[in-house]
Amino acid sequence: MRSKAQNRLAILLITITLLVSSVFLYLFQVFNDFDSVTSLHWENKSDYKFKNTPSWFTYHSDSLFVRRAIQDEDKSVLLALYQKDSLGYDNYNRALDRLQFESLKKTSPAWLLFLLCALATCMGVMTQSLWAFVRHYSYRENLDVEQWWPWYWLRPFIGILASIMFVLLYQSGIYSGNVNYQSNSGSLLLIGLNVLIGIGLNDFIQRLRVISKAVFGETKLKKERNQKK
Repeated sequence: MRSKAQNRLAILLITITLLVSSVFLYLFQVFNDFDSVTSLHWENKSDYKFKNTPSWFTYHSDSLFVRRAIQDEDKSVLLALYQKDSLGYDNYNRALDRLQFESLKKTSPAWLLFLLCALATCMGVMTQSLWAFVRHYSYRENLDVEQWWPWYWLRPFIGILASIMFVLLYQSGIYSGNVNYQSNSGSLLLIGLNVLIGIGLNDFIQRLRVISKAVFGETKLKKERNQKK
């Protein structure tokens, strides 16, 4: 027999799932708009033929196309496709400047990636929660809402926090073990290390105590207690 608590939990799970999915789909479309193809009109008067172009760059007789934001390194790669002593190189160089400017305007903000990852994790969490609800209510018939309500209520928030932490650890290189100090400028690495401190706070405090004892030594009272032990 269904209880009111079980009915409320079912409605809550469905509502949160629909809300999270709807927001994710909307923001995912916004994210794709940022990462769409950038095009620029360019007159290839010399009918120059490019060779070995990168996968994110294409061209036609009157246009240039890129599928991502062009950084300075990318521009150097594109400039190397065109011989400097060839006719139309200066025109091509100026076109790349404009193309780079237009592509950088479409770069998605950092908060959007964090939010999308958090919502994606939340959708995974809600899928697991819905399946757990059906399994324990319909198959095992042992759903105890009074005991398991913290699991259903707090699990989405735990998933969101875990997602944000994973993005930080991934972008800082800590998760993969490939830390690039120059590209991260130390900021992402510092944030990622603080995430690890938060997860292992007790271990971190114990380590600080060991360091403190090594630097300042133990008090006379503590030494006497340790000797008695």
